[in-house]
Amino acid sequence: MPITKLQQIAYDAYLRNDKSIRPTPRDLGLAYLDVRRKIIAAEKRIFVSDGQKAAVENTGLNITSATHGWRKVQNEDGSADSVFWKADNAVDTTALIDAIREGLESLPPPAV
Repeated sequence: MPITKLQQIAYDAYLRNDKSIRPTPRDLGLAYLDVRRKIIAAEKRIFVSDGQKAAVENTGLNITSATHGWRKVQNEDGSADSVFWKADNAVDTTALIDAIREGLESLPPPAV
């Protein structure tokens, strides 16, 4: 599945802000979480390997949801072979840190 128009707009604004996610929602007038989700989804679609793209296109799945799967082949003699494939799952440390910070900021202040 190609990148959506809204994801492209959010990702372009993210690049204009030197890959800083904090000012991007303000520039777009959108909620932080909404913009963050769009940027993450855009990066998943942009930075996917050619092999993963081909495997997903051949099965008709969505590229962002295809992290692993089985490929089963029926041989001419009636036997079947299968192979399990798994895409690399790189951790985006910036997104992880932002998610932790956001969670901590949403906590109520301690009772004194």
